[in-house]
Amino acid sequence: MKEQKANTNIYSNSKTGNSFRFRMYGWHIIYPLCIYHIILIGTIFIAELLIGNGVEDYMKCQILGTLAALPVIYLRFYKENLVVIGAGEERPKQENIEKVKSAILVILGAACIGVGFGNILTMSPLARISQGFAEANEHFYGSTLLIELIGSAILTPMLEELLYRGVIYERLRFFMGKKWHGIFLSSLIFAMVHLNLVQFIYAFGMGIVLACCMEVTGHVYGAILAHMTANLIAVLNWASKYGVKLNPSYSEVDIPNYIPSKISLTPDEISHI
Repeated sequence: MKEQKANTNIYSNSKTGNSFRFRMYGWHIIYPLCIYHIILIGTIFIAELLIGNGVEDYMKCQILGTLAALPVIYLRFYKENLVVIGAGEERPKQENIEKVKSAILVILGAACIGVGFGNILTMSPLARISQGFAEANEHFYGSTLLIELIGSAILTPMLEELLYRGVIYERLRFFMGKKWHGIFLSSLIFAMVHLNLVQFIYAFGMGIVLACCMEVTGHVYGAILAHMTANLIAVLNWASKYGVKLNPSYSEVDIPNYIPSKISLTPDEISHI
């Protein structure tokens, strides 16, 4: 109990000056981001030395990095949020059946919005001229179907949602006292770690959608499942063209679009969720 009170004081709106509170709150946003990137990048670096750094090895190294960072983000930061600021307590509670129904609708809706938004961006001129976007897709879809399903559709959404919605968004929401301010800033932070313009725009839009998904479902698991579903659609869409080996010849990619019209896209137009 003493430890819990001490932790609560860290987040409490004390009578200290605004400048001090700003620095303190900023630290509690930056700190988990730094730990996340140190563990992820460090593990990937070691994995590349042991496994290789080819296109086909990228997602394998990403999986190892995600597995290393996941328990730290969950146990050290997400669980702390639950204890200290009571994440999710202020959200409206629903009956179990209604909660399941609304969660399913919201998750499917969020995934469809993500796929649709991704299609709009991939068919835009930005996707055609972005070399960084093309290179990112080449790495993301460079492995086999099983590896992509584990990495892109399961582990990566789980880790990113625990960090960016379960930790960063919840803390911003608590510190700022306004839901939409927290949604906007957490989405902007999420977008900034994507290092090309197309993915920046996509990540910012999806960050807003996933935070809203978390608000409606009342739990970060809603955002996790929505993110997983969107990524799963992307991976399966790619696999529908190439089967088990997703990227046999990236220079000859011709993937059908997500929408029923089956518009063919060029390699640099395929968006990673």
